[in-house]
Amino acid sequence: MNYIEYPTEIVMLAVHYYYHFKVSLDDVVELMLMRGVSLSHQTVQNWAQTFGVELGLKLRKTRYKQSGDKWHVDATYLRAEGR
Repeated sequence: MNYIEYPTEIVMLAVHYYYHFKVSLDDVVELMLMRGVSLSHQTVQNWAQTFGVELGLKLRKTRYKQSGDKWHVDATYLRAEGR
């Protein structure tokens, strides 16, 4: 049991949205509202500051060395025959 009035799963989901998808606080509030949880952006910010560092370190460990070997270049950045 935690000392917050919301279940731990709700808190961790909101913090996960904020850090993993790099969205704004208002976007996290909207995503949580779509799931039926009404929050303020200040609540999400407090959770992110309190629990975000630990979650961020865990996400970094899971994503370590997972980038692929392929790189894609947009054709608009290529220069062919000076054009």
